[in-house]
Amino acid sequence: MKREMIAELSKEYSVKQACGVLGLARSSYYRKKQEKAGDEELLEEIERIIMRWPYYGYRRISKQLKREGRQVGETRVRRLLRMIEHSNTALRSVKYE
Repeated sequence: MKREMIAELSKEYSVKQACGVLGLARSSYYRKKQEKAGDEELLEEIERIIMRWPYYGYRRISKQLKREGRQVGETRVRRLLRMIEHSNTALRSVKYE
């Protein structure tokens, strides 16, 4: 939202002045948001693994992807699993006392 305002204000004022008024660093204004390339493709592979092994968590899914030749970190797998709201906690057995 601030970026749009600065873009409008930069027609009349300098970017430095507009950023100063709105309390935004100039570097933040110029920084572009980086999108992860291949997230959609990786998400399809993760969903395929989940369909075959629904009880797998992020660690096993990461290892399975690495076995298949895909270089991917556990953090990225966890982020994608949160996006699709995958949770294997419902599949765990209940311990009775």
